Amino acid sequence: MRRTFAAALIGLLAAALARAVPPGAVLTAETVDQAGDLLLPGTRELVRRGMRIEVAAPQPMRWRRVYQAATEQHAAQVRLGPLGQLQDYVAGLPFPGVRANDDRAGLRVMWNHAFGPWIADDAQSWSYEWETGAAKPGKPLAVDARQRDDGERSKFLRLMGRTGVPPMPALPEAASGVFSMEIYGPTMPVFQTLVQSGPLLLHRYLDLREPDLWYWVAAERKTRRLPSKVLYEAPGDTVVDINSYWGFSAPLGSYTFRVLGERRMLGVVHAQGYPLAWCPGASDFAPCDRWEERDAFVVEATATKPYDIYGKRVIVLDKHAWVVLATDLYDRQDRLWKSYVNFWSYRPDVRGKSDAEWGYQLGTTCVDLRDDRAVRSRLPGTRSLAAAVDIDGGLEAGAFSPMALEQARRN
Repeated sequence: MRRTFAAALIGLLAAALARAVPPGAVLTAETVDQAGDLLLPGTRELVRRGMRIEVAAPQPMRWRRVYQAATEQHAAQVRLGPLGQLQDYVAGLPFPGVRANDDRAGLRVMWNHAFGPWIADDAQSWSYEWETGAAKPGKPLAVDARQRDDGERSKFLRLMGRTGVPPMPALPEAASGVFSMEIYGPTMPVFQTLVQSGPLLLHRYLDLREPDLWYWVAAERKTRRLPSKVLYEAPGDTVVDINSYWGFSAPLGSYTFRVLGERRMLGVVHAQGYPLAWCPGASDFAPCDRWEERDAFVVEATATKPYDIYGKRVIVLDKHAWVVLATDLYDRQDRLWKSYVNFWSYRPDVRGKSDAEWGYQLGTTCVDLRDDRAVRSRLPGTRSLAAAVDIDGGLEAGAFSPMALEQARRN
């Protein structure tokens, strides 16, 4: 018995030492194996291709007081319906204290992401920049398409679970079952044409149905409704699909979810640079900034739609911020295909309007490991961060209708 216990203890200690990456360490292609399972396989491959990980000591982060209070007041009543839909939700985190061994833990984790503390009641951003091109190992990104539009806005509106901007906790429009509306302002890689079009408008539903989406077609001067399968596609040389924005933004009814484990993972939640600096040389497909060990859920999302280009996603979700740190995307033959990484920066309200701490998505990278292409995006620093992002400014649902989108483009 003593030998069995001793062997088990030695094994645990060896595993802990194998995973230890001390603050100050720099992970490169030569040293990335030191990280063990602190990184997804796709993220490790990005490091092998040149991305540097500068490990820093973990920093604390705090929820907004009103969000914490809403969680404490309402979480006990929240339920999952028979199909996995969210029921009796009012505000705050739907499922605090998720247990990985719960047979529906995967869905609970993903609903926490959908209504997490990182989501404002409304938000808009300017100065978005993306670039895409060939990312051959050992060579800098060969950019063949890009956009930087300092005047184009992306907007988000939360219809339920509101804790900062009246009316609270829900807008009247939430009665239709829509829980959020989004406008992606810039022309995105997935919709590149000779004539610049966009924006894209999405309405997302609480009952797990597919989102509604519309797109402004400049050549026709009309807003066209698009089939939902567009969300699942990455045509031509496009690297990232719309469902992968933010690391995961697909409808929850399109996947089954399984928690693979709770563990420490490396991720970026306190990025320092603004704008983020691209790594030098052949690693410029990604930013270089500080990473830290975070407590996370690792969730496997298996596709259920026949038109989904992926077979599954493996998602790393921060257990406190409830943001996606990284995602590995697999094809229908269960082969690793793409790697996606978010670069978050949690910091006090940059506008000085409140004592809240917000998560600013300063940049992303997604690399197609099979076709050697990448798309990198960031807030490029053409404005101050306070002028590039506005949070809880009081956006209204009327601005998120197809008619409003069309009128705004025609004016």
